[in-house]
Amino acid sequence: MNRIEITYGDREYIVAEREVAQVQREINASLAAGGGWLPVREPGERADVHLLITRGARIVLDPISDFALKEQERSR
Repeated sequence: MNRIEITYGDREYIVAEREVAQVQREINASLAAGGGWLPVREPGERADVHLLITRGARIVLDPISDFALKEQERSR
């Protein structure tokens, strides 16, 4: 399973089952269009929320490996 932790402003969100390159393309397309929305999830939640992607928005993509996910599950 692929998982990306996203920091937007000072909050953390999650995108699951997608590759970093795909999310980067979506962000770039939003920027080229003058803005757009990126569907993500808040940790522990099931419903999507949408981040507004515009120039100047602080966003960090942090891919989490399968190994790291398994380690997180074991530590619970």
